[in-house]
Amino acid sequence: MTPPRQKPDGGKQGKVQVTKVEVITLTKPGTAIDCTKPSRAEFDGKITGSGNGKVSYYWTYASSSEPFGSGTATFGPGVESVSLLKVIDFPPSVNGVSPSVFVTLHVGSLSARSDQVTLTCAKP
Repeated sequence: MTPPRQKPDGGKQGKVQVTKVEVITLTKPGTAIDCTKPSRAEFDGKITGSGNGKVSYYWTYASSSEPFGSGTATFGPGVESVSLLKVIDFPPSVNGVSPSVFVTLHVGSLSARSDQVTLTCAKP
């Protein structure tokens, strides 16, 4: 009789100690765009921690507390940080109003807010 196979991690769910949460604004404020077309702003979230396992995260948009993107980051041997690209799409602007946004990344009791990004409508 063959004994049951063990899971690689021994069947135990690991614990991750998150030490830092950051958000870097990839789209430079003031970037000139054609406001008659859809545009986007990009952000890079980074979760730093140690241990083995998964941590849940979610993003919020501007001053809203409603999550608009979520997932899990997996940590294991040799993984000290996880990067998360977040792209915000803007519809074409009405009346040439420049789009402006910031995002916040939430991990457990920690959170980090991006810089405010205001894009500039290029003059026709």
